[in-house]
Amino acid sequence: MTGDKDMTAWKVEERNQFFTRSLDLLGIGDRTGFLRHVNPAFVKATGWSEAELTSRPLLEFVHPDDRPGVMVRFQQMTAGTPAMDFDVRTQCKDGSFVSFAWTATADQESGLFYACGRDNAARRRVEEQLRQLSRAVEHSPSSVIITDAHGAIEYVNPKFTELTGYSYKEAVGKNPRILKTDHLSPEHYKRLWETILGGQEWRGEFHNRKKNGDLYWESASISSITNEQGTITHFVAVKEDITERKRAEAEVEESHQKLLAASHQAGMAEVATGVLHNVGNVLNSANVSATVAIDTLGQLKVSNIDRVVAALQEHAGDLGRFMTDDPTGRQLPGYLAKLSQYMGGIQQKVVSELQELRQNIEHIKEIVTMQQNYSRLSGGSEVLKVNELVEDSLRMNAAALKRRDIRIVRDFQEVPPINVAKHKVLQILVNLIRNANYAVDESGRPDKQLTLCIADKDGRIRISVADNGIGIAAENLPRLFKHGFTTRKDGHGYGLHSSALAAADMGGSLTAHSDGPGCGARFTLELPVSPAAPAAPYTHLIEPESMGRAPCRGGVAG
Repeated sequence: MTGDKDMTAWKVEERNQFFTRSLDLLGIGDRTGFLRHVNPAFVKATGWSEAELTSRPLLEFVHPDDRPGVMVRFQQMTAGTPAMDFDVRTQCKDGSFVSFAWTATADQESGLFYACGRDNAARRRVEEQLRQLSRAVEHSPSSVIITDAHGAIEYVNPKFTELTGYSYKEAVGKNPRILKTDHLSPEHYKRLWETILGGQEWRGEFHNRKKNGDLYWESASISSITNEQGTITHFVAVKEDITERKRAEAEVEESHQKLLAASHQAGMAEVATGVLHNVGNVLNSANVSATVAIDTLGQLKVSNIDRVVAALQEHAGDLGRFMTDDPTGRQLPGYLAKLSQYMGGIQQKVVSELQELRQNIEHIKEIVTMQQNYSRLSGGSEVLKVNELVEDSLRMNAAALKRRDIRIVRDFQEVPPINVAKHKVLQILVNLIRNANYAVDESGRPDKQLTLCIADKDGRIRISVADNGIGIAAENLPRLFKHGFTTRKDGHGYGLHSSALAAADMGGSLTAHSDGPGCGARFTLELPVSPAAPAAPYTHLIEPESMGRAPCRGGVAG
């Protein structure tokens, strides 16, 4: 029982603290029309003391024109209406009237009513200021939402209304949850709020619902705005419609699954996997360009525009004198010129990123065309320059390598051309470079590096792909080339297996070496100069210790 009393006392104390600390105006009244209690925010907003507010009938503080409406609502609540929303002009102690938006509820059992109010005039001033946002935001290709500190929408740009179907009036005052689906878990939203309340920018994707019920995808960048005291006053979300990209990714994934199933049956799984991984890498790069464009728009100095607008509104009656005599007013033309130049720079940067996006799309077409050409080959051998094969494989992974800022080191010796099946060699090299890309990225080290070596070893050509990534544990080395084995979450365990088979089919071999976790790894493809009989099926294609120490002048992992 003592515990129950303690819990009750704690709850009472918690309610008292909420009542005292709330930024909203809170009041408790009775059926006689008198206020019994008001919180400090109520006192601060009106200028009246608590004793003054509770010693006179409530109607005496209401604007005469608003009193009939207040009386009607008061009667409705005492008659049983549970809750009502209404605007009331309240007289402050200095004689002025301030408009407050109230939500009031009645407790029929106790005869008390509870009211919560906010400064309506302040909200309208903010709305007006937000309507004066720069043309760059108004005409932004991204959806922009600004909410107050409580999450109520105060501004949306035309792109938001076009995308969601909600008009400006329908959106303002609502919570962005009007778009919400059950796609994300409560834990996800918890992390989101922890991020932005901690002063950091949050980025992510949402699967939202339009007014008409249609679902769509958008990527979002959400951040907070604080005042001079560091208190959060608003939240800003810049969103990009990525529905088409998601649809394309889904189609790519669907094609991936179909091609993978077909290629397993036909012995051509490496072709389908190569195409889809390479296209996926470029899609990721395209996504980076789109994200940079969104972030750039988010850098617009909207708060500076607000201050200019506020200054002009403050001197609306004497703009001529303000612009010529006031020191602040004289600075405005020059400031606006600089602001125009700044926004021009933002526009130029966004255009540059969109051009990069278009180049990535063209790169996707090139990859698909190149890979289709290789897949159409009958499997016959042809005489090829080794360095050109290696460069082709780098080009097919170029987007991912560039995105992760990986340094490429080439150590190419002069070697004779080789007579091989081009698509098989390329399939092996693309897979090795892609794996090295992941290994280096997962290491988290700043000096990411990938080294490719070409050497002639006793009449056989050795192509090595070395990285300074996460390395390979000793117990995993014997299993690397076995079907289904992988150490990556999204891996399928087929790439190295099929690559080893392709190397053996050309009379060559594929081996691996690593000194352990954190020490990088090196994979070496060895091929005969001329076609040879296929090698016997591999068992453990792992380099012996002596081969693992073989020199490679640009190497970093041996």
